[in-house]
Amino acid sequence: MWGKRSRTWRIFGTITFSLERIVLFSFRAVQSRREDWRYSNRLLKYSQGSWGVGYIGIASDLVQLLRCLLVNPTYGEEKYDEAPTSRNQKSYFRMPGEGEQDRPEERSQVRRFSDFLSLAFLAASIPAIVVGSRFDKNDFNNEQKADDLMKLRYASSGVALFLSLVIIAAAQWSRFLQARASVKTCQLLALLVGLIAVVPIYRLSIMHHRTPSLESQGPGSQSSRRAQAAFYVLHVLPEFLTTVTLLSLNVRKVFGTGFWGDWRNSDDTPEEQAKRRAKEAARENARLVTEGSPTRAA
Repeated sequence: MWGKRSRTWRIFGTITFSLERIVLFSFRAVQSRREDWRYSNRLLKYSQGSWGVGYIGIASDLVQLLRCLLVNPTYGEEKYDEAPTSRNQKSYFRMPGEGEQDRPEERSQVRRFSDFLSLAFLAASIPAIVVGSRFDKNDFNNEQKADDLMKLRYASSGVALFLSLVIIAAAQWSRFLQARASVKTCQLLALLVGLIAVVPIYRLSIMHHRTPSLESQGPGSQSSRRAQAAFYVLHVLPEFLTTVTLLSLNVRKVFGTGFWGDWRNSDDTPEEQAKRRAKEAARENARLVTEGSPTRAA
């Protein structure tokens, strides 16, 4: 993503997540050495919210990549210049052949489906944020509040896992049923979503454990070396691998996003299309004139 032609706005959430994790692990490093920081209520609230929301932010970016994956193959020859991938010099998506039909109805349905997925991820994010804001180390004797927070954690992780499976299913639908779909892109997206889905699966598998206090080392406290190793392998590592992959790939080329992705809610009208093409032609002519003009001697 560091090259100019590989940058895209559609992984902004992943970039933000990678920076936030640096902050979080810096705090954890200090907590490991300072007793007064280790059980700081503010830091505990922050870390609870961060662990609950972070992977959902990555999954939300994957929804935007799914949208481009599904929208690009629907463009026919006459409207291909509106496709996100048309802004790329290279792409995994094949250009439509001469006379290949445009599929506006399918494109509209894909956009509505993607909008629904993006909103649905709020149903996973909001409970996780509420858990972070309501968490208090002094409430360990309040079983009612602990049960309420556990229900919110289950809701957040359960919704995130379900939506991840929906993304994988949509990518496979495109792979097998959409004309001009990019098979490699569908496979890669399914792999990335499957990787990040490990996190909610892990969270759902351990949330039934209970502990009497933060300082407890007993069963269910998740303080043993084995439990801590499982946390880093099944929670931290999938987040890290997904983030590194997205930041290392040329996302614009692989997912056909252009810089802004599929930002349109609907297709351009004929008047809007003509106006846009006229502006693009004027910019291109100005560029050619600039490049063709002789350089003046100093």
